[in-house]
Amino acid sequence: MKNFLFALLASPFVLFAQTYPFDEGFYGIASGTLPVGWSGDMKVQADHGLNDMKGMTADISGNDNVDSAITPWIGPLDNNTEFYFWYRMIDQFIYPSTPRTLRTNDKLIISYSTDSINYFPLYTIDSTNHQTHFDFKKVTFAITGLGGQIVKFKFFCTHGGGAGYFTDIDSIKVRLNTDTKIEDDKPLSAFRIYPNPANSGGIVTLQFEDDAEHTFSISDYTGRMIDEHAARSFYAINTKLLHPGVYFITSGNRTRRLIVQH
Repeated sequence: MKNFLFALLASPFVLFAQTYPFDEGFYGIASGTLPVGWSGDMKVQADHGLNDMKGMTADISGNDNVDSAITPWIGPLDNNTEFYFWYRMIDQFIYPSTPRTLRTNDKLIISYSTDSINYFPLYTIDSTNHQTHFDFKKVTFAITGLGGQIVKFKFFCTHGGGAGYFTDIDSIKVRLNTDTKIEDDKPLSAFRIYPNPANSGGIVTLQFEDDAEHTFSISDYTGRMIDEHAARSFYAINTKLLHPGVYFITSGNRTRRLIVQH
């Protein structure tokens, strides 16, 4: 028993390792902070996550050209582990209105460490593989060769020049990989809503980025679906049919918040 307690106290990995699989969606985390066990300069902020909820964001510009966040200890990993998260890169000016077109040194690098000192890259998003997009994109990649290891993961963002921008990250998962291939989800058609907020008794335009047929639904703040339509390119929503309040418009895996006011 004494030897066991000594080993427990001597091992920071045992004391601070997270349960594997790991899942962080930033729910209930105070804005301007990071979850317990995390470290770094990135912060959780409202409206920087999926569905306009909280997410972790890097605020980088010419004055502050690097930003990072490091997870708690996670593990021990399985021999076939999957790393999964959603991200987007959006200009700071009138956020969130303009997707960032990446410059050469604009990067998001995911790396790992087994000693909290030396980090080794696992996956990089840069101008060669980033798709300029308003919506979040899901990234999934396999981690092999780290079976049995307890590790930390680092999100490291760099600014390549020009205007400042946010790198928003949400729904981070480290889990058993049931598919060994490296896969990025195929991009789905994005849509915009304008004006938003909208006045009751007016027209809101739902604008898709292509001419394909899209099915979308309108739900109230409780999640109850109140209408469903199919459209190509755009659709005009008459807000006379909606009471003032918050609504969610969903097409595929894209969801936008619509505010109808008096």
